[in-house]
Amino acid sequence: MNTTKDDAIEAFVARLVLERKYPSMDSRVREELTRDLTLRVEKYVTMSIVAKLPSERLPEFQKLMEEGDNDETVAAFCKEHVPHLDEVTATALLRFRDTYLG
Repeated sequence: MNTTKDDAIEAFVARLVLERKYPSMDSRVREELTRDLTLRVEKYVTMSIVAKLPSERLPEFQKLMEEGDNDETVAAFCKEHVPHLDEVTATALLRFRDTYLG
């Protein structure tokens, strides 16, 4: 991931943990929770993007992901082929938040 994306997801996850108002927890537990939530957020956003990707572009997207292309290449591909990518991403984050916070 690129730093801007990493920073945004890190801030989003940190805010989720605060909003969830967990009782005091050990720093190792908080780190593990943060790592787990970060992976879950990334997967949820990716699935939301894939759902909006035109079906004829799925094989190309899958190839990019399997080859481990850099984040900039994947982001450029999504920006070009997913209509309203920013809205799709924002909606995914809001839905994840709503589900997580219940």
